Amino acid sequence: ERVVYLRAEDYYYIYIHPRWWPQAEDYFAAQVRDLLAECICYGGLAALVLYNLVLWVRLRAPDTGWYVLYAAGAVTFNFVSNGGLALLGFAAGSPWKEMIVDSSLSLSGIFLVQFGRTFLGTQEAMRKADGVLRYLRWGLTVFLLGVPFMPWMTGLHWLGATIVMCTVAHAALLVVAVTA
Repeated sequence: ERVVYLRAEDYYYIYIHPRWWPQAEDYFAAQVRDLLAECICYGGLAALVLYNLVLWVRLRAPDTGWYVLYAAGAVTFNFVSNGGLALLGFAAGSPWKEMIVDSSLSLSGIFLVQFGRTFLGTQEAMRKADGVLRYLRWGLTVFLLGVPFMPWMTGLHWLGATIVMCTVAHAALLVVAVTA
């Protein structure tokens, strides 16, 4: 008798990457390696958030507080979208997982834009750029307010649009930071 382990992965319906393990030990060794890599990654991100949180508590600089919120939202987005809730023993199926992912991404984008506005001082120095950043913040707020309606939406178009909006926010902040 031979036991075969097959794991199918599907990240947002793009592809399925089948893997073959001839022995059960190979499968469990791959699981340990994957878990170790994720622990190192998320441990480093948690250290980054914790360091900046301590820095913010100590200095009370408003831009650092916005950065802590942005980093925490980005870590939550990555953790939940990569199945981190299952590592903690929680099950979140569709559409709840997508709702958590979309809301954390929207919040991280809102906090990123506010961090950029505060850190670069665009309210006083760059009025036109600040207007664009405010529109981006409002756009991300609209995506956040649409999250409760995701169970009645078909497909992942709302999440895709949120990803595009966050990408535009990152690019706009890069342009503003370089021109500042």
